Amino acid sequence: MSRTLIWVIATVPLGIFARCLAAVLLNRKLLGTSSTGPPLPALADAVVAAALLWTWILQPDIGIANTSSEALTACAPKWLASTEWALPSLR
Repeated sequence: MSRTLIWVIATVPLGIFARCLAAVLLNRKLLGTSSTGPPLPALADAVVAAALLWTWILQPDIGIANTSSEALTACAPKWLASTEWALPSLR
């Protein structure tokens, strides 16, 4: 429960701030342009792509992070599959 509370306290205000900032920037008219930014589905696609990439990198069995860590040391954390490493790996 405490990890969930820490995650919510850390991500919700930052997420709200980032979305408000994006809304303000998308609402402004820049000189010489009729459109100020990319369409919102393109922004959502970038977020999904980044999430999938990080999930692939931190995958416990064949992820790049574990493979590299096991090559340097004998053991590697399970990143997103471990209760100890899940929160630090998301920061």
